[in-house]
Amino acid sequence: MEPRLETWTKRMRDRLARVFLNFDLDGNGCLDAKEIAFMLTQLSELRRRHQGIDAETIDEKAAAANEKSAAQILQILDADKNGTVEDNEFVDFVIEKLTDRRINKARGAIRKSNDPITMVRFFILMEFVLEYHVKPRYDV
Repeated sequence: MEPRLETWTKRMRDRLARVFLNFDLDGNGCLDAKEIAFMLTQLSELRRRHQGIDAETIDEKAAAANEKSAAQILQILDADKNGTVEDNEFVDFVIEKLTDRRINKARGAIRKSNDPITMVRFFILMEFVLEYHVKPRYDV
């Protein structure tokens, strides 16, 4: 692996591990669909605030959409199919996708993603969190 990419990967792994811990609400070392839905809600609101958009409390319709998206994300990220996403599954999958995107951007490639829109939205939120070093804060 190219040294700059290796350094970037290590830095992103560390940040993603912190993001994971931040949303592992029950501290059991895995994310379930409820925690992933909560992550989507919190990161979406955080991103809107950062863009200067009024971040109103999420309505029931949006919450239901996040729950549906969370179930889809869980199915994709859950490599061992045990019904939860462990930290290594989360970090490895996100790093793989972000690395692919970074390499394609560096090559000037414009590639259509085959990922479902739910995952595209998820990666936009992950890139936002990692790029701006934001630390979600919330009351549980």
